[in-house]
Amino acid sequence: MRNKNERFGRGSPPRSTSSSGSSCLSTTEEMKEEVASSWVEETPVMVVVGCRRCFMYVLVSLVRMCCPKCKCNDLILF
Repeated sequence: MRNKNERFGRGSPPRSTSSSGSSCLSTTEEMKEEVASSWVEETPVMVVVGCRRCFMYVLVSLVRMCCPKCKCNDLILF
C-alpha cells in the first residue's frame, strides 16, 4: 500500500520530523508503562468508615482517614 504522501504527489516528509515523532512515541509508551507499574504496586488500602458529624458511611484510604464531605477525623471503623 502506498503511503499518504506518495498518493498525493507530495514526496516524503523530512527525516528529522519522522525520527523525532517515533522517539516521542516510544518515550510516551515508556512513561505509560512506568506509571502503570507504579500504580499497581502502590494501591492504597481502602476501609469503610462512618462519620460522626455527617452521619454518612464512606470509603476512605488508611493513609488519609478523614471524611471527604466535612473533613472530620472522628470516624468509626467498620
